[in-house]
Formats: sequence, structure tokens, C-alpha cells
Amino acid sequence: MLGSKTAAQQFKGRFGGFETLCWVLLPAVLLVAACSVTGIENNVGNDADASFDSQYDVFYAPSPAPPLAAPTVCATTSRSVDFQQWASATLGALPPENSNAYLAPTLYERQQFKAAAMALLVGDCTAARRLAGQSGFEIVELRDGPDRYYYLEPRRKAHSAPGFFVVRAHHQWQRQVVLEAPHPLFDQGTGIISARAFEHLGAGALALAGSHRCANIDFGSADGTTRVCNEGTHHPYRESDMAHAAESYFQAFHEAFHDAIPGGVAIQLHAFAQSDDDPMFITSDGTRHDSEDDGHLALLFKQELTYALESRWLEVYGTSCNEAGDPDSLCATTNVQGRYSNGVDSDEVGVRQSNRPSGRFLHIELGREPRMSNGFIDGTPVLQALEATIPELPTIGL
Repeated sequence: MLGSKTAAQQFKGRFGGFETLCWVLLPAVLLVAACSVTGIENNVGNDADASFDSQYDVFYAPSPAPPLAAPTVCATTSRSVDFQQWASATLGALPPENSNAYLAPTLYERQQFKAAAMALLVGDCTAARRLAGQSGFEIVELRDGPDRYYYLEPRRKAHSAPGFFVVRAHHQWQRQVVLEAPHPLFDQGTGIISARAFEHLGAGALALAGSHRCANIDFGSADGTTRVCNEGTHHPYRESDMAHAAESYFQAFHEAFHDAIPGGVAIQLHAFAQSDDDPMFITSDGTRHDSEDDGHLALLFKQELTYALESRWLEVYGTSCNEAGDPDSLCATTNVQGRYSNGVDSDEVGVRQSNRPSGRFLHIELGREPRMSNGFIDGTPVLQALEATIPELPTIGL
């Protein structure tokens, strides 16, 4: 039974480091690489899987810095946009089912991109610009009124449907959260709601898949099976299914956020075909581990989304894979982002599950009611519940 504290207070108490962590919100970045930056530059253009050296690791050692330091320009170009219109147009142009438009990156390309994303996430603009360029991306500033977002825009023709990755300007972060939509087309509305939540929460980052989950006909290497894309018969996941694609830019960006932002939380939105007897939503930490912890993220969000939906519906039924007595379905145990957040090594996320939740991954399956209003994509209850669940970073005057 959850106590009388607000969900945000319970979560804050559970992870207790938000005041401390905010002092490293804008850390200085120390790149310690077994190979020098010159070595990295010289390797660009090589066959990645053939030339990749296991010593190529980039580590970030943040040093304390005030959380509201003056903004630094990370971008090479700038555009004025309405962010929600930009997100809608972006999602509307994604390659469709069976288009074969998605091209998986090589190991070397993923490692370069992860390094660039980590530098951008911690606010090291000099390193971010250099590493992004080396990995075939450009950092574009998106300006929407006073808000500033940095978009990692692909520049190489070889980058086919890599995804859309956005980082909020560091001085404007309000929550250490990345919103993720690995199935923005198939799971109707989840891309739009993720973009709205990113903006509404002041979240640090946003990741949207770059194609339909069934875009490619080839299967990926991750374990597990699904009837999606396969006319109702069980087959392995397609290689374009970002929730199950360990060898993807989407996974690299997720890992970058997890590694660069201590205590940061990945929130991943999905949707499911809801029958009359199904719950309105299902929450999970990526495992089937039952918890009695008042500060458990999946249980807190279940509570808050129930409250938000009760203002619209007389009867609200939601479940969690982490609450004793609730059904264990759609628990994200084969989700490669969840596995990484829960401690599985990067090279094993496609083949090994985790039963040791970290509290840094929230998987949300949404039925019709949380997503729709009068036949249109809405998601307001989801935004309200997330706002109540995840505490803001403290504002500290300089």
C-alpha cells in the first residue's frame, strides 16, 4: 500500500541524489581514450566491424559544476521551429512497413555516435561538435521561442532512417529524463505523446525511431519472438524494431544517456491492442520482479496515471508487472534498452535478461483511454502522471 507522500516525494526519497546530481548537471567532460582523437579521426571511413579496436572506449569523468551555468552554443546551424509541428512532420515522413528503408549502423559507427551523444548530453560542446562530425552527424539548434534543442541530424547518405535524437540545451533541463518512442508509427500516438512529454516535463532528451518497426523484412539478432509484422505467427523481431535492436543508433543513444547522466531515467512509451477485458495501461521496470517499495517507479506511475484517468473515467483499471497479484504481460523483459538500464552489458542485451531492476527504466504500455480523447491523440493524463511522478531538479541561484 503506497503511503501518503506524493509520488514525486517518494521517488525522490527512493533515489535521493537529485540535489547532489544537479550539481553535475553541467559537468566538465574528460575524454580518456585508449586511442587519441587523432586516431579516431584517422579511422573514419574504415570498415567498422573489421577495424574496430576493443580499446576504443570513451569515458566521461564529470567534475562538479553549477546547474544553471551560462548556455554554450553546441550547434553548427540554427533553425526556428514550432517544436511540436516539427515533431509531427518528422513522424509523418518516416519510412513505412516493408519499405526496407532502415540500415543498421556498424559497430564503429555506433561507438562514435555514442561518444558524440554523451558529450552533447553533458554539455561539452567542443567535443560534441567534433565527434558528431566524425560520426556523420551535425548538431542543429532548434529554436522554439525561448527554448533551445539540439538535434543530431544525419549528414551521410549511408545513414538510412537512423532515428531522431534531441537534447535540450543544458541550462534548460528540468528533469533528468529521456523520453523514448521505439515504435512511433505502429504504436499509434506514442511518438507525438513522447514529444509532448519531452517539452512539457523539461526533459533532457528525446529519442524517436527513424522508421516503422516492420520497415525491414530481415530479422534481427535479439532473442524473443513476436506476432507483430508476421501476420499473427511468431517470428523473431525485425531488425528495424528499435525496442529489440541492440545494433542501432537508438540503442547507442539510450546507452549514452544512461552512462552520461547519473540517476537519469529512461521513459519508454508503447501502445497495445486493447480488448474489453484488458487494463487501460501496464507499467514495468523491464522485469517481472514484484516490489513492495513505496518509491518504486513503475508503481508510483501506476498510481498517478490512475488518479489522472479518474477525472475522465468512472472505472480505471491499470496493472503493473512489478506489483504482486497483477498479471505479468507486456513486461518488456526482452526490451534491449530496459536490459541495459538494468545492468546487462551492451554486448549481451540481445541475449540476456535482467532480474535486477535499477529503477532507471520505466516501460509504459498504453491502451486507448490514456492516449486518445474524442478520437484524437491526446496523452494529457500521461503527461500529468509523469509530472507528478518524476521530481524536478532543484533551482539553485548563482
